[in-house]
Amino acid sequence: MGTDRAGPVGLYRISSPDGGVGPSRRPTTGAVMPPDRATSLLYELFSGLPRQGPGTAASTRRALGFVPDVGPRSRVLDVGCGTGAQTLVLADSSPAHIVAVDIHPPFIDALNRKAHELGIADRLEARVADMRRLDFADGSFDLIWCEGAIYNMGVEAGLRDWRRLLRRGGHVALTEVCWRKPEPPAACAAFWSREYPAIRDASALLEAIEACGYETVGRFSLPASAWWDDYYRPLQDNVTRFRERHHDSPRLTTTHHDSPRRTGRTGASGPLPAGNRHLACLLGILWLRVLRDPRPLNESQRARVESVHQSGATVSPV
Repeated sequence: MGTDRAGPVGLYRISSPDGGVGPSRRPTTGAVMPPDRATSLLYELFSGLPRQGPGTAASTRRALGFVPDVGPRSRVLDVGCGTGAQTLVLADSSPAHIVAVDIHPPFIDALNRKAHELGIADRLEARVADMRRLDFADGSFDLIWCEGAIYNMGVEAGLRDWRRLLRRGGHVALTEVCWRKPEPPAACAAFWSREYPAIRDASALLEAIEACGYETVGRFSLPASAWWDDYYRPLQDNVTRFRERHHDSPRLTTTHHDSPRRTGRTGASGPLPAGNRHLACLLGILWLRVLRDPRPLNESQRARVESVHQSGATVSPV
């Protein structure tokens, strides 16, 4: 959230005089207000959700399986962690020491409380930090994780800035929205050109990643449930409550799209937050990629990577 906010939503536009961090990173209403007020409203809208962006525990575990040798001495950095849905999965699925960062203090407080409740605070620490200004020493981490947040600074900028934080042979796991087809439907293209102008197709995204000096170890598309079950359905409830609390501010609670209804593969039916008529044709295109710094691996790491490749699990079809 904030600078580390999870993936593009496109529900409301809460504008600030300086443009904030861009339309794809803010809910959308058309109301103009001071930046602090806009930020406060944004966090209000996203508070109390199971997670702050699309994803599933199964997808997090699947991606972690691509990374060799995640053990007690491994250090993991979760960037833009939100309240830590994926952070806790990482902690449950590995014995690594995890540092989770987000720019919104209440999210960090919530994650630290949860770590204490679970008895894992000795190896999971959450800190308030801006993803654009991470002050960790070079070579601090074996794995950098970023679900639904790297778009806030851009894939290329994030991969280049964070590379110094990786130890030799380290990995990066990230999700990033992209087109499955080079020529998406006009309505979808128009929506995303406003909300996230940097969106590109899968092949262009892969080229951009490789240009940053990384190798793709594994990639797969998130399932439709990653969007709906723990994200858009709970978010819709928040939108309803948000409108009720701010009913006396019509410019704040009026969207510039109608709120359509949806029925689909997941069996859901009912009103959706505005803008989802466009998102409906994009379900499942938020890719989770695991990348590797191509500097030489040690013998154990090479053996683990070879076993993953031989299993046929490394790369799923586009």
